[in-house]
Amino acid sequence: MNNGELVNFLIGRQPIRDFPASNGHGRAAGSGSTAPSPGNLFIRATKTSTREELKKQMLDKCRDRGLPSWLFC
Repeated sequence: MNNGELVNFLIGRQPIRDFPASNGHGRAAGSGSTAPSPGNLFIRATKTSTREELKKQMLDKCRDRGLPSWLFC
């Protein structure tokens, strides 16, 4: 992901459409078969919020969607 946009897939040993080569995400399981899986996953926030701001955003979304906000208090 790059700024919320998917730019690549986890690809195992076999190429898939639009990605002709492996990108190194193939990992062997205990049975010896390989499957795509991440080695490391890094998540970085571009914007941070306080707990109170997050709660207000959640309650606003509940109100916008007609959901009972009392469930989340």
